[in-house]
Amino acid sequence: MVQPYPELPPNTSSSGTLASLPTPAAFFPLSDGSLMTDPLLDGGFMYSGGGMNATFVEDPDTFGRTLQCTSDVSSIVWLAPVPYYATLDGGPVSFTINLWFKAGNMTGGLFQYLFSHMGDPDGNEWGPNQISIYVPEEQHPRYGVVRAVIKDTSNEDNSTSAGQQIYLDSDGLVSDNVHPSVSSNPNPMADGNWHMVTISTHADMTTGFDLYLDGAPVGDMLQANYTGTCSPHLHCG
Repeated sequence: MVQPYPELPPNTSSSGTLASLPTPAAFFPLSDGSLMTDPLLDGGFMYSGGGMNATFVEDPDTFGRTLQCTSDVSSIVWLAPVPYYATLDGGPVSFTINLWFKAGNMTGGLFQYLFSHMGDPDGNEWGPNQISIYVPEEQHPRYGVVRAVIKDTSNEDNSTSAGQQIYLDSDGLVSDNVHPSVSSNPNPMADGNWHMVTISTHADMTTGFDLYLDGAPVGDMLQANYTGTCSPHLHCG
């Protein structure tokens, strides 16, 4: 029997409770052998996906059955692109991306990706118009954090200069690829539990984004952190 989703402490803010959140543009359960969205939770639209070297495994304590990707066999899953809706007058757009993950084999000194969405499939993670969420592996100095990158269409491609690459980690540090994690929270890559990661544009629509881990705010990318010019219309970095 499928168990309820893991429970987190209630999260309230000046704008209200979670009950006031809008219907998601798409919800991919990625369970019970399906890569389809849940039409009851995404406004009736149906999106699907595909995969290579990814399998569904039993997860009796939490999700019942869930999708597993491993670096050992270079697993990958692709999902149908979900549009980030713009306002009719071309004004600022807000969005939130939320996912659950449980770390497996983290051997190595590079990174393992949780989510990546690029406007240009031939681009790179430092170019414009893309979103990435990934984690450093065990031999990397920053092992133990979740990393997020958001770039809009007018951000510069700074892939050629490591000093200009802008990213936010879940211990609150920006563009730090050297120092060990300064987070006082347990290492989410080492405890064998499910964790929820969320990235969201700022509620006041200023440039930048917020990063949450297990429902708690852990990082804030501010406009001052960015180099180059950010679009005045998207306000996501």
